[in-house]
Amino acid sequence: MSESEWRRFEREEEGVRRHWLISCRGRAVELVWGAQGGTPSRLIKELPSEGKAKAEAERLIRQRLGMGYVEVAAS
Repeated sequence: MSESEWRRFEREEEGVRRHWLISCRGRAVELVWGAQGGTPSRLIKELPSEGKAKAEAERLIRQRLGMGYVEVAAS
């Protein structure tokens, strides 16, 4: 994952399209998620190092893929 690149994942759950976005910037991992048409939630996680931030971002991506999310082009 390159610096500040947003990656977007989506899945449909009980007729509702859900989105989940992630970006890694330095020691911070930023997450945005929610349901289509709703107000998105946002979280910024500060980690001890850039390496740990990248590892956490990759771990979270693997977790979402395991939950049925599919990566789509970030808009």
